[in-house]
Amino acid sequence: MKLKLKTSEEELKDLGKAVASAKDNVHDTEIQIKAEEMYNHQLLDVTVQFERRRIANLEAAQARESEEICQKIREENHNHVLSVQFLQDFLKTLEQQTLEWKAKYNRNTEMMKKEIALMTNKRVGYEENYQELVALLEERTAVVSAYEAEKERAEQEKLILIKREKAAVKIQAWWRGVMVRKKLGPYKPKKAKSRKKQAAAASASVNDALPEGKVDEKTAAPKPVQSKPVPKKTKPHK
Repeated sequence: MKLKLKTSEEELKDLGKAVASAKDNVHDTEIQIKAEEMYNHQLLDVTVQFERRRIANLEAAQARESEEICQKIREENHNHVLSVQFLQDFLKTLEQQTLEWKAKYNRNTEMMKKEIALMTNKRVGYEENYQELVALLEERTAVVSAYEAEKERAEQEKLILIKREKAAVKIQAWWRGVMVRKKLGPYKPKKAKSRKKQAAAASASVNDALPEGKVDEKTAAPKPVQSKPVPKKTKPHK
């Protein structure tokens, strides 16, 4: 019995401790629940305030954006009206300019046709004058070619005459030297001194009277016969 009582007392003590612990746990739980409720209530208030502020900010931003969009729409409408008016005025200006350009084109076309006809007539006249000038040029070219050929022939004849005169002078000088050395003709010694002087004086007077480069045919040697060179034919200039 005593063991049972002791056991019961111990159990009662354990139960009391358990009850006290349970009470403490309940109290702690109540405190924790109240703290959680307070925290949740404050969190809810803060969340609600944050959401209200966020919504207010969004509404303000949307209002500003809506106002900006409305302002842009009004500006676009105004610009559209101005653009339409400008395009209409520009179209009218283009139509007016097109009519003026067409009229100017028609006038210029008529003027160009007249100028073309006038230039065609002038061209025909120029071609006729050109043909006449070509014929005249050919005629003058032939005359110039003939003149140049005649001039060249005359120059060649002049050169031939000069060469002949120089050759004749040399031959006469040579022949005179031969006559002097050989004592021929008038240079032959005479018996009578007076006759020799008279012959020498007569020969000198005859040679002095002749032109330069010529001598007396009686005292001079006969001239060698030279063939006359044929002048070269010159082609007329084209």
